[in-house]
Amino acid sequence: MANCNKNQFVGIKDIALALGVSKTTVSRALNNAPNSRMKKETKELIVKKACEMGYRPSLLAQGLFNQRTSILGVVVPMIGDTVSSSIVRGLESVAYEKGYNIILCDTDINLEKEKVYIDLLIML
Repeated sequence: MANCNKNQFVGIKDIALALGVSKTTVSRALNNAPNSRMKKETKELIVKKACEMGYRPSLLAQGLFNQRTSILGVVVPMIGDTVSSSIVRGLESVAYEKGYNIILCDTDINLEKEKVYIDLLIML
């Protein structure tokens, strides 16, 4: 078996190529697609190969497919500020409980930096 570099990004396409199946088949297996007529053995083989290759799902790719992400963008003027810090800690705690991830952007009270971060978050 080929030696896989666990630090390298492994996508659905890579798994499909390694097994000689379609990207759709791999996606359905890894996402437990409902109404899939896939054989149990095929799904198990795909899941095993994904694990061996170090596959990790891309939250951004899933967001594109589902038209919804589990990522919250938080822009604060100064993270070292006690008020901002307390708010972010509370927000992160609740977000984690609900299955969301946070991207934290500290603007250092810089309007230009704030605009860049907001544009970045909108593009996600």
